[in-house]
Amino acid sequence: DPYHKERCNSKGFSSFLEDDFVILVNLQRFQLLLFQRGALLLAKYLNEFLNDQLTAAEETFTEFK
Repeated sequence: DPYHKERCNSKGFSSFLEDDFVILVNLQRFQLLLFQRGALLLAKYLNEFLNDQLTAAEETFTEFK
């Protein structure tokens, strides 16, 4: 890959590695953010579902009283 070689030669190998590291860290942060958002959404839907179940159970209970 000529672009890869050019980057290594012009900037030095260590800074090339640093770039890759920064990209990797940002990717991991992004994945964590997505995971947290997914977990929050899941918790929200689960909460709504359980509230619906509770409401239905209360209605059934008052009918039997």
